[in-house]
Amino acid sequence: MEINALYYLILSTVMMFAGIYGFFTRRNLLATLISVELMLNATNINFAVFNRFIFPGGMEGYFFALFSIAISAAETAIAIAIMINIYRNLRSIQVRNLELTILILLLPFFSFLLLGIGGKWMSHRTAGAIGTLVLGAVAVLSYVTAFQYFSAPRLEDGTFATLIPYNFTWLPFTETLHFDLGILLDPISVMMLIVISTVSLMVHIYSFGYMKGEIGFQRYYAFLSLFTMSMLGLVVATNIFQMYLFWELVGVSSYLLIGFYYTKPEAIAASKKAFIVTRFADLGFLLGILLLSYFTKTFSFELLT
Repeated sequence: MEINALYYLILSTVMMFAGIYGFFTRRNLLATLISVELMLNATNINFAVFNRFIFPGGMEGYFFALFSIAISAAETAIAIAIMINIYRNLRSIQVRNLELTILILLLPFFSFLLLGIGGKWMSHRTAGAIGTLVLGAVAVLSYVTAFQYFSAPRLEDGTFATLIPYNFTWLPFTETLHFDLGILLDPISVMMLIVISTVSLMVHIYSFGYMKGEIGFQRYYAFLSLFTMSMLGLVVATNIFQMYLFWELVGVSSYLLIGFYYTKPEAIAASKKAFIVTRFADLGFLLGILLLSYFTKTFSFELLT
């Protein structure tokens, strides 16, 4: 299916209104920066559309390129101004309550849903671009989170604080025994966010060329997004049950990726072998969790430590 100018103009319009909304609500300076980026990139898309569809091959393209370069320079200037403003007011580069960390999990999850459900109507290039750009955003958010966390004041004993920006009860059993889902940030989990998001982004970029022309390209990128989300949820788990839940999702993602070439008998056999073998280990993991919760009456890492 050929994508005409209307699709790009609709996309730029949505981005522009999202940016305007985020700019005027102004929850924090980082959200303001992202909103301004959305508006400027919506303008860039319009320039590219005008050059490609309205003035193809004309001199106007050079002027549009200059406008795009000017917008990029404006983005850099705005970002520097915002960071300086934050530093002057807070004496550290922090944004309130690390509230954007939830996007580190939600973005790859929504990418998985989008590519998994609507991928068959997308070209290979579109699906790959969506998956890669989403992981690029996740990597940026991970680095921002790490910068905020490690630049924050330490505790009196010189250690970094353990923060829980999000946590809610999913399945309650008793007053202390319940299944929670949330985000826990400590030095190890924050560093693992950097490792996972960076490696996953490199895999997405490499796969863009390596998997070119493969049947099921969109499905492959959907599985990569699910795999990334599972690993990220694993390292920021607030309790041992959430860790087990995301560990199982990692196993499912591995099964799907190993069996990507489902028409080949050897790929099917390999995926089944990996899935079945890891289930034995997971059974021991689950039994350990049940025994631990029976004696301690909790799943929470905070209470267990």
